[in-house]
Amino acid sequence: VVTNGLAVAMLLADKRNITLHQIGGRIRGRTLAAVDDWAVHALGNVFVDIAFLGTNGISAQHGLTTPDRDEAAVKRAMITASRRRIVLVLAHRLSSRLEMNQIRREIHRLALGL
Repeated sequence: VVTNGLAVAMLLADKRNITLHQIGGRIRGRTLAAVDDWAVHALGNVFVDIAFLGTNGISAQHGLTTPDRDEAAVKRAMITASRRRIVLVLAHRLSSRLEMNQIRREIHRLALGL
């Protein structure tokens, strides 16, 4: 497991069946995630099968959203460093039901390689 999240690292640190790698960088107090150029550079040296990404919001027009530009750069690096991506988002962070349907169609289109 490769993570930039301190909370994730603390949760998994004592699991015997997991090899854990913590990405470094400036720790963003609000999310306890390592961000900035250090984290982006570290992610440039790894490739994972699946990236699980949290987000502040998601929209059909803008994709994943966050108010922190360093965190956005790390998310882009995570997407680049992964074969598959799974976005974890709370329903209230979606713009609207109509937009969610657009997002589902786009995800389906991407999954089919269209």
